[in-house]
Amino acid sequence: MFTTLFGETRLSKPEYAKLLINIAYSRSPHSLQRQLNTQHEISFRTYNMDNNEKISLLDKPGIYMIFRQKFDVEECLYVGVSDSCIQYRLYRFLKELEEKSRKDEDHPAARKARKDGIKSTDSLHTRIIFKDDVIQNTDSFYHIWYGEIDQYIAHIMKARYNTLKKEW
Repeated sequence: MFTTLFGETRLSKPEYAKLLINIAYSRSPHSLQRQLNTQHEISFRTYNMDNNEKISLLDKPGIYMIFRQKFDVEECLYVGVSDSCIQYRLYRFLKELEEKSRKDEDHPAARKARKDGIKSTDSLHTRIIFKDDVIQNTDSFYHIWYGEIDQYIAHIMKARYNTLKKEW
């Protein structure tokens, strides 16, 4: 925590990152499942892992963490932020794992994951922090640090394929 010039107490960026991680872990994760026999080249759906209910992340901005579950270990692969649509960002990551991305859809983290043998058919899931949660649980200055908060979260979560990680 720190005190501003106006005497207001505020959380530091790493403290905000920890707060947002706690919010993400207070909710059920969403499984990422590849759909077969679709008319599209590739298709994925997200499901609530507690009740298997289909979840739409279209037009929902926020921070997302992609995990691979291997036995009892949850490994954080990547942390990202989207200002418009989490679903699209997840789709691009998964599409690159399948090696189906166009040249203008490059996702370096997913490319590294694919080269390390991670597949879209692995047990992948995501934890989400919607932008509305960020606004409701932080102060009015969230817009100053929102664009880089994923880098602090990536550091805390030891995200394997994030290249930008902010330490403190």
